[in-house]
Amino acid sequence: MKKYIITLLMVATILLTLPHDTVSADMGPKPSVVVSFEGIEEEFYYVTLLSKDNNVGPWSTNTKYHEGYRGGSKEVWKKFKQYQDVDGFSFIGFYDKCTNKQPFRWGYYPPAEFKILVYLPKQDKMIISKNTYTQYAFDSYYTCNLTKEGIAAGDLDRKGGSVLAEYPVSSEIGWMLCRIAATIVIELIIAWFFGYRKKNQVVVILLTNLVTQTVLNIIIHLVVMKRGSFPIISGYFWVELLIVVMEGFLYQKLLSKGEETKKGWRSPWSYSIVANVVSFLVGVLLSGVVPQMF
Repeated sequence: MKKYIITLLMVATILLTLPHDTVSADMGPKPSVVVSFEGIEEEFYYVTLLSKDNNVGPWSTNTKYHEGYRGGSKEVWKKFKQYQDVDGFSFIGFYDKCTNKQPFRWGYYPPAEFKILVYLPKQDKMIISKNTYTQYAFDSYYTCNLTKEGIAAGDLDRKGGSVLAEYPVSSEIGWMLCRIAATIVIELIIAWFFGYRKKNQVVVILLTNLVTQTVLNIIIHLVVMKRGSFPIISGYFWVELLIVVMEGFLYQKLLSKGEETKKGWRSPWSYSIVANVVSFLVGVLLSGVVPQMF
């Protein structure tokens, strides 16, 4: 989440200070739909989402063919264009070439309600989902498990096949725990340089960060899942500032309990500021090495 955060914060700050009518409604990340396939034996195939609405963003039933599709052709375009869905869902102009290792991704104004349509070029065969699906999150992930019977019948989600919404919650939780652990380690190292080395001080720092970082990461995850990363990017500075204040207040009360409170650069407030700034900067550097973590 902190990937390129400094640059993005600068951009967000500029956007937030512009007059309202100057900022285009098209700015910022867009929702996406990602569909992976299992059971298709062909080397490659083409996928689109048939839309319930005839117009979605720049896409519509009147969208013209162009040469920009990866591995596409006018013949494939015509196959999708000419397809007649029994429930009235329509091809609105976007499709992509996929393999078992390259899932389908519609990242710019995908339809909110859709059917999944697959074209197998070697068999010259269409496979359609009889059920309809929706964007259930800002980035919606689906996995299609196809059977030979389903492919033969041209039925994507029946005949033993299935289409499952599979948001990567487990991996998100794993990376969240890694972020929390990294933050705690960094802030404990900084605490050592500030002279906070006693067992009770280490416990205070550990527990404080467990609470603040867990709450922060859960909020980030929920917001990104529903709204995307732009709200977090534009408000990240204020969230971090709130954490600095909360931790500074707790450290002031608890780190020097039973002894004289440190003054100057070694004060609890100074430690809170430095620890959060350093952990933030280290996070920015790590995001370039392990982008999945953020």
